[in-house]
Amino acid sequence: MSDHRPIRAVFASEFWTGATARSLLPALRARGWQVELLDTRDFFSGSSSLVGRIAARLGRGRSSKAFNQAILDAANQPEVDVFLTVKGTDIDTGTIRTLRAAGVFCANFYPDYHFNDTGIEAVAAYDLICTTKSFHVDPLRKQAGSGHVAFIHHGYSDEFHRAPSALKRRRDVDVLYIGNAGPAKIAWMIALANELPGIGIRLVGAGWSKAAKGTALELHETLPAQRGEAYANEIARARIVLAFHNGADPATGFADLVSTRTFEIPACGGFMLHVDNDEVRSLYDVPREIETFTTVDNCAAKIRYWLAHPEEREAVAARGHARAVPAYGYATRARELAELIEERLANR
Repeated sequence: MSDHRPIRAVFASEFWTGATARSLLPALRARGWQVELLDTRDFFSGSSSLVGRIAARLGRGRSSKAFNQAILDAANQPEVDVFLTVKGTDIDTGTIRTLRAAGVFCANFYPDYHFNDTGIEAVAAYDLICTTKSFHVDPLRKQAGSGHVAFIHHGYSDEFHRAPSALKRRRDVDVLYIGNAGPAKIAWMIALANELPGIGIRLVGAGWSKAAKGTALELHETLPAQRGEAYANEIARARIVLAFHNGADPATGFADLVSTRTFEIPACGGFMLHVDNDEVRSLYDVPREIETFTTVDNCAAKIRYWLAHPEEREAVAARGHARAVPAYGYATRARELAELIEERLANR
């Protein structure tokens, strides 16, 4: 690679509103990279109807073959330096091996807490795996070698996750949880609702309407998943925004310590009440910039306290926002990723 031309990259991933890949892209281009996109939506059906899902399953093999061929056609060209993906779902290990054999540097930014969609062996096939999970580092290094693994935190989308104007910040929701329903989350929120009679809870994400039926959550608001500015507005409306995760993956025991919400909530101007752990405390000053909780009882007690102290709560939210923006945005993460790739290209 000449020192006098920009890095040429092929980036294959999802680029919908707020997606990790879309959030990383602007900073790579701002750095001078020439990036060609391959959007998975051009290859795989997104239909949610029963007929559409059946058709998608039947046609997935053909779609996957076309997707991998498109990657080879785009990336295996003269002067293409880097192939980049987020997670690498539907990308064959053989495709990565072919590109590496041709001299293309292959990098995977991996933001999930499990390997259910890809498999750790497939992820380990890349020249560089940048995981957003600190607990992945040792297993990945064991699988791929220490020089092939790096840790970069999640971030927020600089394009969408920002504090709305003062007119939009009505703070008319007591407690918000924004994220899709799952067994551990449902159990936690039902227990919390039982502890907080008279305090409003708003649940935003897939599955909450069904989960709430016949439980204490049935008295509270549920909305489908939101993206982009609508997501930011939901956070800005809430007095307190909860941040907790899926619980342990049954196959691996891996459990999130932080997630994208850890960065998105303060970036959108929200007061974050986060499940307590050392990793979140390494990112924020507790309780100056965010607040944390441990048990359901402790969470309920913190909610009651902070609802009763609005001025103090808003000051914490403002300091959390200042900590997160711009330091924890995906523009920053993209620069970290680019520097790691550029360093390895320079040392070839």
